[in-house]
Amino acid sequence: LTMCGDGPPRAEWEALARSLGVAAEWTGWVDAADRVRLIRSASLLAVPSVWPEPFGLVGLEAGSQGVPAVAFDVGGIGEWLADGDNGRLVPGDPPRAEALAEAIAWAATHPDALAAMRPRARAAAARMSVAAHVERLEQVLAAAARSIGQNESEKMSS
Repeated sequence: LTMCGDGPPRAEWEALARSLGVAAEWTGWVDAADRVRLIRSASLLAVPSVWPEPFGLVGLEAGSQGVPAVAFDVGGIGEWLADGDNGRLVPGDPPRAEALAEAIAWAATHPDALAAMRPRARAAAARMSVAAHVERLEQVLAAAARSIGQNESEKMSS
């Protein structure tokens, strides 16, 4: 288990891992290069956020490397994580640690299903890339411009 990030509960989590005999590495906050290296070495990304994430970009970062995710269905996470497709989406109302643990255990005990999610994780990340976002945004803006132009033409002809 590799835990990235930091916060007040870290010491408690380290003690719990030791008491349970869980081999764990605690990296603290990592820079972009280390984050990519750690993601590439992972088989699964767990996103335990319980607050309404606006989007949860780390899931797409993992997906771009073919790493499926497990996360609570809070905020915008459901926009990129489809249960059974590119990972497991765990009910988030209310978020239950046991449900997240069950999804992680499922992934650990279903390696073939997890492997099948890898290309779908990449595909989900590609659909939500900056380039794809810009292309969709340009389409929306072009449609809005056409609509405005059409409205102006209609005003002039009446």
